[in-house]
Amino acid sequence: MKISAIICEYNPFHNGHRYLIKHTHATHTVAIMSGNFTQRGLPSVISKTVKAEIALQNGCDLVIELPTPYAIASAEGFAFGSTFLADALNCVDILNFGCENDNLARLQKAAHISNSPEVLALTKENLKSGISFAKARHNAIVSLFGMGVATLLASPNNILATEYIKSLNTLGSSINLMPILRKECGPSSRVTTKSFAPSTVLREMLFETDESIKNFMPQSAYKILKREVEHGRAPASLLNCERAVLAKLRCMQPDDFLQIQDVCEGLENKIYESVKSATSLAELYSGIKSKRYTQLRIQRIVLSAFCGIDKEIFEFKPPYIKVLGFNERGKEILKIAKKRAKLPIATKVSDIKKLCDNPVAAKFFKIESQAFDLYNLMLPRVAACGFEAKNRIIKL
Repeated sequence: MKISAIICEYNPFHNGHRYLIKHTHATHTVAIMSGNFTQRGLPSVISKTVKAEIALQNGCDLVIELPTPYAIASAEGFAFGSTFLADALNCVDILNFGCENDNLARLQKAAHISNSPEVLALTKENLKSGISFAKARHNAIVSLFGMGVATLLASPNNILATEYIKSLNTLGSSINLMPILRKECGPSSRVTTKSFAPSTVLREMLFETDESIKNFMPQSAYKILKREVEHGRAPASLLNCERAVLAKLRCMQPDDFLQIQDVCEGLENKIYESVKSATSLAELYSGIKSKRYTQLRIQRIVLSAFCGIDKEIFEFKPPYIKVLGFNERGKEILKIAKKRAKLPIATKVSDIKKLCDNPVAAKFFKIESQAFDLYNLMLPRVAACGFEAKNRIIKL
């Protein structure tokens, strides 16, 4: 048995994802998947339960959930939470990841350089000019090591790849790394081919009810997606509860915003002032973003504030491994993991509730429960509360 782990969002699942799963060179595959919210600071277009169902029908054998705080974190936080869970299973042999460059040696070199004391120091110095962290680091790497590494780190999935490498090194993990060249890779994140398209394009198609989306998805994934749309359970959009978000933020003070991850250097005051005048999320984002603070960062901050997720949670690592679904091969992985895992494995909600005597586990469960309740306000047809406590595990 050779077990591969894939870190993913599947928002939505497409042919590129299926291609990666087919090329893992493993007998069993674990998906470490973000749940109802994503790293863009937006809701997933379909719920985590449905995403797990699609993943299991398209090559994944076991799906475990990346907790919401890490799912909506920066690349560094997203990578750490994901690799921490992969390592905690204590049976994963390979971490596969799609990226724009599949030369592992170059990615490892880039990871080492980006984390070097010289680059970190010069990045900190560059930030004083008011540019974004990404730009500050890019300039530092160009100055110290030339354009080659900087160009590699200009691609989003290469950045995530280097963060996976750094996190696994920090953890002292024995998991091997295997990058896979992204099939839809091109000079733009919007490049499409006959059967491959990036998730960004597919989400636009979904909101525009463009039937050609089916050309870029496995048939089973499209069938399930269509089912969810017809029942008013997709696509989820933050705009469906825009006024609720603005209402929550209008009740917050600068010190409240300061408790949110990635809010520092007076940004809390700028958010507070923008919240007082904004009449839409678009106005809010526009009022806060700058050369220093990108819109994606602002979206993550706004979503964290709405969901009540403060920076304190990042003082703790995920306290359990939550299973969203599995098939027969997934059962084989779980049999091994339950003997070796470094964390408790929860295959049903009652397993988590038994852990809630631990205040950290209780805090994570409270966050997930509240996040699911808020997610249900973002659906085309609003759903009730309590889904986290009664959500079913997908078994195929």
